[in-house]
Amino acid sequence: FQAPPLDCNDMEELMRFFWFQIESRPMTILQRILPARTANYGRYYIRHQSNRGLEFLAAFEGFVKEDGTPDVLMFLTRIGQGYMFSTTSIFGSTFRRYFKLLEDYNTLQNENARLNQEIVALREKSEQLKPLFDIQKLTFANLWRTIFPKKEYPQGVDSMSESDHLGYLRTVLSCLQPVICILESCLQNLSPGYSISKMFGYLIAIPQRKTSVLNLENFLSGFSSSITKTLRCRILSNNSIRMALRRISSCLMPTAEQIARESLERGISHSSICHVYSMYHYTGMMPCPKLVTTSRAQIKKHVQELLGLVETADGYRIPLERRLELHLMEYMEQQHVHLLDIKKLLTLLAFDGTRLGSSAQSNSSHCEFTLTCAAVFSRFVETLVRQQEDFLNSPLSLATFLLICMDDTIENVKRNFWEMYLQELIALIKDTTLDNGKILKAGLHFYRDPETNQLTCLGGRARTASSLEDVPEVVLPLEIYFKGDMKGFWNLVAMKGIRGTHCCLFCNISTSAKHEMFHIINVETEQSVSNFCAEVSIPVDCFWILNDGAAEGGSNIVQLCMFNRQTLSQADKAALRSSRSSNMLHAGQRVVVLKQDESFTRQHDMLNQCGLTCKSMILCMLHLKLRITSCFVKWFYKTATKMRLLQAVNRVLVTSGINYNLEGSSDRLPSLNGEQCDDMVEVALPRIVDVLINDSVLNNQFQFQEVFKIWSRILSTITKTHRNYFQPGEIESLQGRINSFVIKYVSLTGDKQMFSAIYFHMLSSGHVSDLFRHHMDVNELPLGLLSMSTNELRHKVEFALNFEPHSCVLNVLISCGEEEHGGKRVPKRIRT
Repeated sequence: FQAPPLDCNDMEELMRFFWFQIESRPMTILQRILPARTANYGRYYIRHQSNRGLEFLAAFEGFVKEDGTPDVLMFLTRIGQGYMFSTTSIFGSTFRRYFKLLEDYNTLQNENARLNQEIVALREKSEQLKPLFDIQKLTFANLWRTIFPKKEYPQGVDSMSESDHLGYLRTVLSCLQPVICILESCLQNLSPGYSISKMFGYLIAIPQRKTSVLNLENFLSGFSSSITKTLRCRILSNNSIRMALRRISSCLMPTAEQIARESLERGISHSSICHVYSMYHYTGMMPCPKLVTTSRAQIKKHVQELLGLVETADGYRIPLERRLELHLMEYMEQQHVHLLDIKKLLTLLAFDGTRLGSSAQSNSSHCEFTLTCAAVFSRFVETLVRQQEDFLNSPLSLATFLLICMDDTIENVKRNFWEMYLQELIALIKDTTLDNGKILKAGLHFYRDPETNQLTCLGGRARTASSLEDVPEVVLPLEIYFKGDMKGFWNLVAMKGIRGTHCCLFCNISTSAKHEMFHIINVETEQSVSNFCAEVSIPVDCFWILNDGAAEGGSNIVQLCMFNRQTLSQADKAALRSSRSSNMLHAGQRVVVLKQDESFTRQHDMLNQCGLTCKSMILCMLHLKLRITSCFVKWFYKTATKMRLLQAVNRVLVTSGINYNLEGSSDRLPSLNGEQCDDMVEVALPRIVDVLINDSVLNNQFQFQEVFKIWSRILSTITKTHRNYFQPGEIESLQGRINSFVIKYVSLTGDKQMFSAIYFHMLSSGHVSDLFRHHMDVNELPLGLLSMSTNELRHKVEFALNFEPHSCVLNVLISCGEEEHGGKRVPKRIRT
């Protein structure tokens, strides 16, 4: 076998593959064997005409003798020993590299085939995920079908199972990840000095359209509803979450100063605050009770210094002028009343006594004096009038300025009220001359506040009195009125009440003559009976009830209630009989009418010193309702006993839900409270009237119902608290209806004990109707609005709070408002 000659091209390829240094020993041998050569960058090319095969290979592999000739024998010997497959051999290492490259090539081929298969699979998958590429058009249904192709998609995220819910949200997050990354990158670049989340918070705070994801309301609403469960699990263990929630809740949770103020107003004790804190302190959102206690002490101290709260021997007091100024400014701010809208200011001073204990024998009597403001407007504005009426109906309209920690006796009221406040009252009502000769005008003085450029009366009178040059821009006139029950008024004006010689606040009638409600007068001009009755505000039928009873004489109740025991002569009786037939009254004819000729004639020394009259005392319609209703109860009790229907009447009380029982004697029946009185008038008494009417033992049963209906309509008028509640003609007809009720009630009962209450004298003498007209015409306020109902409600709702030693402070906090001072919210200061 003869091998084919080595092709020159093969040798050239071999030489291209192997590189040698030109100065190397093998290269020198090859140059000697092949003297003719061409060099190109260290590569040597062999011409086939001069090939000397084995010598060349031996020299190529480095087998060279000492004389420099190729050692072919050694080369062949080593080939037999496997030299050509060793890594030392140039050809051997080349073969090895070849097979290694072949193996790598096969591996790459296999990997390429696998990748091609994956590409095909990914293309198929991408076709399935193609609807998810456009995020703006991505829908819940498409995403659900992609994630859970075999499940029917639910109505929404909240209706998913827990596992589906988690998988769905993770997929949504992966879909939004590119958008989230873009948003994070933008926020990071736009706010290098802030964290990404803080910048996002700033963007949320900017007003956005309601459909935007950055709309604060929508974001917080959805965020709070979806994250609640997670927060509950992590808030206790994650301090960062707890701190973040504390910062968010700080805009809702009250501060220590706010809790201190609110707890003082509502009488919440320190122990109660500590108890609430112990239940929720783990949230870290409630201020420490120590901070609250410190704030409470600071508020009390600040208010005491601000208002000049003084502890007296019998209680606590605040200067009336300062208290009134604060209350008026707060009133104007709350009711949005402008100073120019006020023609004059009514200052209503109310006082009432109560016991802290629930027992009537409790030795913890207190008397509280409060004030409130009511404006008489220069022009009628429906909204202002209605707001003021609502304000006066609320216990929050009252502001305490005096607390007497004992009974409201004549001596205690004189020592704690008149002796301390008389000069202040005089200065507010009358012009006074100061020591420097300057005249200090009555009323409240308004100056312009340099900080707000608003008119204010805070410290106004003090500023006018202290400077000869300062003149107020506006002086608001005011009038003083007192509110209270009958016992309180008697103590206020130093009257002994029903045990004294006089008991009426408004006229000079003696106590023994309070039943003498009728008298005889002369008809001045000839006129018809109806015209005369219209003049004296008595219905015609009631006129004849009076005069027929007086003509009967003897034990008739009309004659028994005649003033100074006046009687009609025989000529008077004959004239009355003639008048009944002719319906005419002659000039000089003597007739019987209600005695209503001494209204507001009573003089009281303490009121006179202030320039006030008895009109300054506002009769309480609530207490009048209680006392007259008690007269009805007493009358019905007497009638039911006489008709042997007392058991049936008590059953009516039980079925009406009233905890009241008619038992014992008529003069020892239990007293009614306000709630029982309302239930009696509205529910029980009409039913009792029906029970008594259905029996035929007594005469005039149906008059029961008529008299009670008249009284119910009178109550409806005198207890109304809003002017627009009155029907046309209701106010004008009030006196006639009261007179009709008095005459028919007295005639029907026939017993002085049935109308022994002093309030009945107030009705019969015309005091109630005169007071009602006075306040409607002069002050434009219904009499029912000025009753003691707000004070009674205040005692019922807050009870002990308003009679504790710090009640003056608490009421100041309720009404004077707050302002920013030293970084804290404190009661408004007086600016002078």
